[in-house]
Amino acid sequence: SFAKNSNTQNNPENIKWQLVVDISDIGVWDFNAKLNKVYFSKPSKRIIGFEDDDTFGNNLNDWNDRVHPEDKEKYFQDYQDHINGLKPLYVNEHRVKCKDGTYKWMLDKGKVIEWDNEGKPIRFIGTHVDISKHVENELKLSNTLNIVSKQNNKLKNFAHIVTHNLKQHAGNFESLLNFHEEAKSEKEKQELIDYLK
Repeated sequence: SFAKNSNTQNNPENIKWQLVVDISDIGVWDFNAKLNKVYFSKPSKRIIGFEDDDTFGNNLNDWNDRVHPEDKEKYFQDYQDHINGLKPLYVNEHRVKCKDGTYKWMLDKGKVIEWDNEGKPIRFIGTHVDISKHVENELKLSNTLNIVSKQNNKLKNFAHIVTHNLKQHAGNFESLLNFHEEAKSEKEKQELIDYLK
């Protein structure tokens, strides 16, 4: 892992970037397929409640196993599409299970940065960003739009019914007025006025 490499750990430039990563809300992950090891920065672990757990990441699937079952297929597919060269960047939004059992939405991005002599990817680096609030706001907005849409449909139906009823009454008034004009006697005209009333 870049953070634990003894040759670069004491380099002032690396220390500066490591500090930036550690105090930011952006997590960093680093997967070395050659060594079969994965590294998660403190912010990555902090997001899901494992900041004080030094063992998180010892198992390659510590993160993968926590991805929500409904999101796993696309999670792995997006990763595979990048590896296979179908996408220049790995990008995926998924829910990940936190230490306390709740789920958070993650924007996960990554890229192959190293290949072996046969052209196989062996080193990946990426980021985790907690987008839970953003997703929740989108859901609230979507629900609000659905409610407004339903209310609009109800208003349209109401307007249609009112318009239909008004047209029907207007048609009746028009017919009675026509009969009134054609009436020959005052008695007929009075009867038609009574109908109008």
